Amino acid sequence: MGDLRLPRRFKALCKYSAKAIAIIAREMLRIVRENATIDSTVRESVRPNLRRLVKRLLRKYGYPPDKQEIATQTVIQQAELMAKDWAE
Repeated sequence: MGDLRLPRRFKALCKYSAKAIAIIAREMLRIVRENATIDSTVRESVRPNLRRLVKRLLRKYGYPPDKQEIATQTVIQQAELMAKDWAE
């Protein structure tokens, strides 16, 4: 089963409890699962929507705006890796 974790550098930036970080990670995993595809051509078309959903989630939890882009990129990279694992 796929596992989406926030990198340590993001935990250090957050002013959240471990419980709040776990909630965010679970919501991100749900978003990724709902939007992940196996076909790489479709994946390219899904990426903008996934970016939008991840940024919305980060804003919902008050994630620092200047750190959202790197967090979003990391989540998308992890989602791509997870989709590859799910395809195997």
